[in-house]
Amino acid sequence: MEKIISKLNQVGKDYINKDFVFHKKESFLYVSSGNNISSALNIRRNNNQLVNVSFWFADFWLYVELRFVPKPSKSKKSIPSIFFSLSIFQGAVDDREKNQLFRAEWDNYKEQSTIHPQPHWHVYTKMDNKLLKENFVELVDSSGDSFEDYIKNDSKPIDINKFHFAINGQWSENNSDVHEIRNEEVLAYWFAGILNHIKKELKYLKEK
Repeated sequence: MEKIISKLNQVGKDYINKDFVFHKKESFLYVSSGNNISSALNIRRNNNQLVNVSFWFADFWLYVELRFVPKPSKSKKSIPSIFFSLSIFQGAVDDREKNQLFRAEWDNYKEQSTIHPQPHWHVYTKMDNKLLKENFVELVDSSGDSFEDYIKNDSKPIDINKFHFAINGQWSENNSDVHEIRNEEVLAYWFAGILNHIKKELKYLKEK
């Protein structure tokens, strides 16, 4: 485990901030930390957990959680079951209600499950109802209906937060969308790649 954490710490220092480090919160649970941190509500599995998020760039923050489940094996080369979760937030330093944008996860079970793709995205579609309400008349050609009547009569959307969007689905090659974390290098390369990808896209949206 320590070898994995060491490699991920180096990736964090290279791609996030020089002060980035994984803090050991419990026996097999590590969370991201650093000098420039703030609070945010992490929405995960229907729970709102107050977490410490690390500053990244602009007004973006991140929270990374890494949980290990050791395998009952005497082999030192045996990789434990790993549950990796990275959430991106946007907001001011003193705002606990930062907007959680999306989450990247890679669950590496002892016995791989095909229920959900691994790794995968979770996308948060929180709509700013206040802004929509203020612009309701301009957006909707209503005949006397209020904003509340409009959303009451509208069909209830599915909870897209629970949808697992595949990150590495290789369907074009007729391969599975469930991938195993074979060693620490695989996870470290993926961590670096996902950070580079997210930062590039967020900068594009900021500059657009």
